[in-house]
Amino acid sequence: MLKRLYIQNYALIQELELDLQGGFTAITGETGSGKSILLGALGLVLGERADSQILFDKGIKCIVEAEFDLDQGLEEVFSANDLDHMASSTIRREINPAGRSRAFINDTPVPLNLLKSLTESLVDVHSQHQTLLLGEDSFQLDLLDSFAEHGLHLKDYRKKFKAYKASQAQVRELKLYIQEHRIDKDYLEFQLQELEEVKVEPGEDEKWREELGLMEYAEEIKSVLNNSLQQLNAENGLMDELTTVSHRIASISSHAKGLEALAGRLESLRLELDDIHQTMEEVESQVELNPERQQMLTEQLDILQKLLNKHRALDPEELMRIKNEISEKLFSADDAHQQMEKLQALILAEGNALSLAAGRLTKERTAAKKRFIKEVSARFPELSLAHGKIDIEISQSSDYMINGLDEVNILFNANKGGKLEPLSKVASGGELSRLMLILKSQLAKAKQLPTLIFDEIDTGVSGEIASQMAEMLREMSDGRQVIAITHLPQVAARAHNHMKISKSDTKERSITDVSWLDEDGRILELAKMLSGAKVSEASVANARDLLRN
Repeated sequence: MLKRLYIQNYALIQELELDLQGGFTAITGETGSGKSILLGALGLVLGERADSQILFDKGIKCIVEAEFDLDQGLEEVFSANDLDHMASSTIRREINPAGRSRAFINDTPVPLNLLKSLTESLVDVHSQHQTLLLGEDSFQLDLLDSFAEHGLHLKDYRKKFKAYKASQAQVRELKLYIQEHRIDKDYLEFQLQELEEVKVEPGEDEKWREELGLMEYAEEIKSVLNNSLQQLNAENGLMDELTTVSHRIASISSHAKGLEALAGRLESLRLELDDIHQTMEEVESQVELNPERQQMLTEQLDILQKLLNKHRALDPEELMRIKNEISEKLFSADDAHQQMEKLQALILAEGNALSLAAGRLTKERTAAKKRFIKEVSARFPELSLAHGKIDIEISQSSDYMINGLDEVNILFNANKGGKLEPLSKVASGGELSRLMLILKSQLAKAKQLPTLIFDEIDTGVSGEIASQMAEMLREMSDGRQVIAITHLPQVAARAHNHMKISKSDTKERSITDVSWLDEDGRILELAKMLSGAKVSEASVANARDLLRN
């Protein structure tokens, strides 16, 4: 139950502290006095978003603090989030002038999502906008899920759904990657094949050029070397003549000064010529005419040069690096296909699990539908809907959604013999308000919420129906706290407690204030609600009768 609410520097509220009570509390006040402002401030401690525009004084922060009496059952939530669990716990929200927000539970800072998650089990706020949402499919599905009471199963399904969708997103990304690189892959394979045809090691191309150059002049080289060898080897040729001269000079070298040195030089010359002769023979034997190899080397060097030009490479070593890069890219493309196969297998398994989870939700909703119709219909006579009929259509979507495969449509008709139609087509504003109150009363029992807040749920009704709604609100307050903002005296009169919102003007600005009404104050307020600003004796008497009855 909400015990205390403290508000500082929020919109028209400068500073306000309210001690709240159990049972049924009515909040009344003139239009524009600030009733919605009070709910807006409470919304901050319930986890709603806020910005600096709500600050009364732009120079100081806004503080909203709510104190709750906690029932048993939340200890596990507090323990799991390292929070101190107290029977009376305080939730505080602060918004500084820059618009930055901080949230606290028992003075421990907490993230906003935790604040919202915790307060959802403490307070349910029905806004005027929520009645309009009653005609929307998503809201109707949420209503049915509340009756089904399968929160854990729904949570499990949503976890599976998110995993399934994440895998599908990965597949789409991989498909796009593969599609974008498909042409590249074919081209890369072609490039790699080209590079692999030229099997050249770094520096080997220079050896090829040398060998090819030798082959181009092989015939001329062989001819010159053969002729030269013949001249050296012929009888009385150069080798024989030099040997004869060397021996003759050696034979007289001891008879004259300088001949011995000359004989040595001639011998050295003879030995050098002999070495030249051997080298020429070796070279001549190595030079061979091989047109096939010559053609092969020419073709290889031509291909190599084309590839160097094509890839703008300086040498075969750089081509080798390019070849390795292409191989890595092709490996990456192949890996993408392998990942695709694994993901598709995973999606199949996840889809099967999701189908089972969705089927379980459908089964539970179908069972809840019967209970929903029975319980809601049973309360129609209490709000002058004796001829009202209600049903729920549950159809299957063609694809998985965040809440399963089910699409829900509530059908209604308030008239005897009337045809069931979607709510948005057949229900008036007053009928929607009554239906919403019935739904809220049933949901309150199912969820066991300690505090229910209604913002003008009685819109569009009057007279006897207003009295019936008031009676239902009072009944709902048995065992829980019910707070209702209302413009109807019939509703305000049935409340256990009565709070009045008023607005006053200072020299600087307008200020919203709240006051609790005693019996005399309630009679006066009800009389104003009955007759307007000018209170008559008849309206006062009528107000007394409303309170007495």
